[in-house]
Amino acid sequence: VATALWIHHDLATESNPLMNYALQHGAHTFLTAKILVVGVAAGILWANRAHNLARLGVTIGGVVYAGLAGIHIGGGILNSIGH
Repeated sequence: VATALWIHHDLATESNPLMNYALQHGAHTFLTAKILVVGVAAGILWANRAHNLARLGVTIGGVVYAGLAGIHIGGGILNSIGH
């Protein structure tokens, strides 16, 4: 949702070609695709949770998402201070 808001306000662009394609078809399509892709990936990782590679995937994914959340929050704070 944060990505969609940033893009809507011209504060960011979508660098993932698949998600950019979905975004060109509207915010609802973008959010539906995002939820679907993340849900499928999470389901695959959960189904294979006993494997070390799946655990690594969860760890890397968690770090990446936490970093993106930090960027969204920090950027939102900085943007609000600047206005």
